[in-house]
Amino acid sequence: MIDLHSHTTASDGTFTPEELVQAAVSAGLEALAITDHDTLAGYQEAKATAERSGLRLICGIELSTKLELSQRRTVHLLGYFLQGEPNGDFQGWLRHMQDSRRDRNRRLATRLQSMGVNVTLEEAEAP
Repeated sequence: MIDLHSHTTASDGTFTPEELVQAAVSAGLEALAITDHDTLAGYQEAKATAERSGLRLICGIELSTKLELSQRRTVHLLGYFLQGEPNGDFQGWLRHMQDSRRDRNRRLATRLQSMGVNVTLEEAEAP
């Protein structure tokens, strides 16, 4: 049995990467793909634990994208890297995306504060 769509605390999952690997092993899985939202961090953190436990760990990601038809809406696209982590260009693009999102969140928090809303960036980013 395999699971090709799982999330860790690196995005919106309940378990840390190590806990997720342990849960997968306990459930009898042969392979697990960590497909956190817009990050490879969960996969990177889980590699050593998976290797020690004999679980085949697949590098994956769930990218948030926009679909423009009659209206704009978010679509999640699953991607898998069966040979391990993707190249540096892709990882650089991910870092740029994450930096842009964090900058947008900073501007949003500042704007909300200027409107009298008592919110901090740290509160908004807390798991």
